[in-house]
Amino acid sequence: LYCNQHPSARELSILQIDKQNLENKQTDTSQVKKYINDIESKILNECSFSLPQLAPHDLFLKKILKARKNIDPRVKIFTLNYDRAFETAADRIGAVLIDGFSLSQRQVFNPSTYDLDIVYREKSRIHSEQSFYSKVLHLYKIHGSVTWSKDASGVISKEKEPVTSAEEAVLIYPNSSKYERSYEMPFFELVSRFQNALRKENTTLFVLGYSFNDDHINRM
Repeated sequence: LYCNQHPSARELSILQIDKQNLENKQTDTSQVKKYINDIESKILNECSFSLPQLAPHDLFLKKILKARKNIDPRVKIFTLNYDRAFETAADRIGAVLIDGFSLSQRQVFNPSTYDLDIVYREKSRIHSEQSFYSKVLHLYKIHGSVTWSKDASGVISKEKEPVTSAEEAVLIYPNSSKYERSYEMPFFELVSRFQNALRKENTTLFVLGYSFNDDHINRM
């Protein structure tokens, strides 16, 4: 919904520069901050939509799960979108998404969960073989998500519903500071895993709906 070509993205970049200039001059920035918050709140609200029943995401996930062989690594989806489209689609088709958050009651960001997997265990005591559950996907939301929030101590949690405060939301908003923000957590961890995935042998990358306007992604 919001790429670098969107008016809000250009406005945010200009406002961020204005804010920095005012701070350098030790001038009041309250009005500029309000404008920034208004635009970020609009983006957060627009991206908190519910996935329509006729959206293609369900069929897309079914096809890539079916195409994967049992001996292949798990399919990894790297998205720059903030919305819950893939989460909703996976839930509809009975697939499990491993998204970097813990399996505890309070789901906090813990990238080691990407190293976990889901298996069937044979009921027989004679056999100790493990059969991997086929409907498992890895999801990496490189620019954050509408359901991610950060508390005062810096802990990043995944909420059941989209957050309503732009200041609490863990997102890289579309502005000129994208590159710098990508070096912060949790974005740095997600970008690093994207780089590692690209370096592995026999890796195929399919690119869908990307405008190639993010320099930090293009460089990889």
